Amino acid sequence: MASNLINRLWQSFLRLNLYKKSSSTDQTLSKELISTRIYVCLLPACLIAVVIITSFMIRTIEKTEDTPSRTRFLQLTNSYPNTLYCPCSNHAITYSTFVTTEVDFHQVCSSEFIEQTWIDKLFTNENISIESTEDFRVTLSFFWQ
Repeated sequence: MASNLINRLWQSFLRLNLYKKSSSTDQTLSKELISTRIYVCLLPACLIAVVIITSFMIRTIEKTEDTPSRTRFLQLTNSYPNTLYCPCSNHAITYSTFVTTEVDFHQVCSSEFIEQTWIDKLFTNENISIESTEDFRVTLSFFWQ
């Protein structure tokens, strides 16, 4: 019974014609049958090849861990040394963690820059050239007028 079923399937495979035309000659009928057999054999082979190739492809899995502990980060670094990516939100330490600033303002009246000796040095007539950009007296004298 099984051999009868196999024999009938084989005969139907041999008679199968996917490219049947109404005006087929014996020569074209032979080519149609051969083309059908090639197609029926290659289709499953190609599908199997695609399944095998896609099953062996390496898939990249991205997983985000928000605020991992130091031990977890070291564990991930040891496990994935070449592929670990850390998109840190802070690229640097804020200054307030290691720098403190204390501002001490002094009154202007206690500054030496408003004393008469300083002002006299600004308005002295000793070779002050307007072209001399390095001489600070040229610029400062305009501010104190």
